[in-house]
Amino acid sequence: TKNWNDSYWLGLLPDDMPICKISIPGAHDACTATVSSVGVLANADCQTKTIKGLLVYGVRYLDCRTRSSGMEIPDEILVKLVNTGINFTEQLFKIELNKYKHDGIAWTFHGPMACGESLETVFQHVTDFLDSHTSEFVIMRVAYEALGWAPLEQDFDKSVSVGLFHDVEKKFSDRILPYRPDMKLGEARNHILLIN
Repeated sequence: TKNWNDSYWLGLLPDDMPICKISIPGAHDACTATVSSVGVLANADCQTKTIKGLLVYGVRYLDCRTRSSGMEIPDEILVKLVNTGINFTEQLFKIELNKYKHDGIAWTFHGPMACGESLETVFQHVTDFLDSHTSEFVIMRVAYEALGWAPLEQDFDKSVSVGLFHDVEKKFSDRILPYRPDMKLGEARNHILLIN
């Protein structure tokens, strides 16, 4: 239509439309625009647009992965491990475990690669967008990003990560609604619809 604008496309739809009837453009591993795209690590770079850019271009579903450790494995160590043929998972686990830091922040990750933004920052970007685009909504899936570590360490990291996610969820609770298939667009507007 002549009034089409990627930033406001949901505004063209009626309030009584069930959101389950809308085809929602989405982004897999939405937080990866800032991940290194060098060599073997390029596989972690799924997006070329930041969260803000994705939203402006009309994306309304964001797949976000999080962990509690803010420590990133340096690119040169990952490349060295892969190129030397050493058991990658075992060596990565040893490096992460030896340097593990719980810094009290839920960070965005794609596998072992830190994406450079906290989950709280991602939620802030989304709410800032919704503040200026009140006809829109954003569906977010926030998942724990496991690395396949030994069960005790992974359970510890997951429990810390889930707690940190709930802290972020509380901070933005006035903007978050649980996703329901029967929800109408009018109810969803200007909210984050959370899928976990």
